Amino acid sequence: MNGQAKSLPHYNQMNSISVEAVPAPNVAMGDAIAFFEQLAKTDLPLGYTYASWVKLASLWKKAARFT
Repeated sequence: MNGQAKSLPHYNQMNSISVEAVPAPNVAMGDAIAFFEQLAKTDLPLGYTYASWVKLASLWKKAARFT
């Protein structure tokens, strides 16, 4: 079987993916963000990183800097 991606997204001219998640009930946004940041540090292959947060996570991260 031979397949190809329908699209190849880029971020700053590098291959990229988008990951969306919803915290489980009773899990704070800060705890969910910390979980995914730790997961990125420990489970992404060498040389991979995450670039940014969007939507509610982005707003939470910005607000957390001022508290």
